[in-house]
Amino acid sequence: MKKHHALATLTVVIFFGFASCRKWDWDWFDKSKTDCDVQSYYLTEINHGGPDPFLFEKKYNAARDRVTEITFTFLNLHPVEVPYQARLVYETDRFFAINKLNKKDTLMKVLLNSQGRVKKVYGKIHRDSIIFEYDHKQRLKVIAAEISAGGGALSRDTCDYDDHGNILGITHRDMYGRVGYFYKYDYSRKAKRQFYLDEPVQHDEFALLQYLGYFPELEPKHVRIFSRIGLETGARLYEGHLTNHKFDSKGRLISYDSYHEEDFKYLYCSAIVNWKCR
Repeated sequence: MKKHHALATLTVVIFFGFASCRKWDWDWFDKSKTDCDVQSYYLTEINHGGPDPFLFEKKYNAARDRVTEITFTFLNLHPVEVPYQARLVYETDRFFAINKLNKKDTLMKVLLNSQGRVKKVYGKIHRDSIIFEYDHKQRLKVIAAEISAGGGALSRDTCDYDDHGNILGITHRDMYGRVGYFYKYDYSRKAKRQFYLDEPVQHDEFALLQYLGYFPELEPKHVRIFSRIGLETGARLYEGHLTNHKFDSKGRLISYDSYHEEDFKYLYCSAIVNWKCR
């Protein structure tokens, strides 16, 4: 994939560390985010020369309150051409994503806190372990990753939100300045439910947890119009201008496009979002 190879050359300069048996207690969170779940998310890259990375499709139990299986891939710097297939096994304070084709192959182990939020994840796909911390509003605040492949180095990224609760950035500071993920919104437009994941993700385990719906606070209230990965100003790994948003009759985002150039002439990818509602 030519575009992925081109992006990879920037990682040396701006590498950053990111990149159940019980019913969840959402009393402390926005009730509007419990009625529906993203059942599938298709992302078609334009002229990338390979199979379309649909990203994920999920299956549910009869009550539709728990994911039982997920087929998935990643839009990142090391894409796989054959999707992973996993079944979810739940225990009281943890769950496992297990290779559907090999029950002895655990792809991810996730520990939950007393409120059902993700506390720590151990991944096999790239052998990272990631610790998650939350603020006083129980929103994701810190993502601290221990990267085994890099000699156990620890990275620590902080989430910032605007006054409306939209995620503005997942970043840290280094010698070059503030670096990580940055987002902008159209504050004249709101939506009931949204899901965006068109940018490359550094840690597959964090991406998979988003696929599974474990971080609803990362779904913005206003329409997202811009995503950037890299330095806040200067070198970048990815930059997308989001447009052509379409919503269903209930105000849920069902599709949008991402353009790389500021004049919106180069279409990078198109996203289709499918919801499953109770």
